[in-house]
Amino acid sequence: MKRYRKSLLDDAIFIFQTLITDVLEVGLGWVMMLVLTKGKPSEAIIILSFVIGTIYVAWRNVRRMESR
Repeated sequence: MKRYRKSLLDDAIFIFQTLITDVLEVGLGWVMMLVLTKGKPSEAIIILSFVIGTIYVAWRNVRRMESR
């Protein structure tokens, strides 16, 4: 039973770390978008950034799951 709990804890820690990493990387992309557009991005740029960020996070998670 202890081994199962440790495995769940390890999985939870791994998921939390990947969540923080993804949030930081996408946040950095948004900051770069704001810097490049001098703080006044158009609607199209905002939507494109959101779509690219979503695709990036999904792609990274698929890669992580395949490697585990």
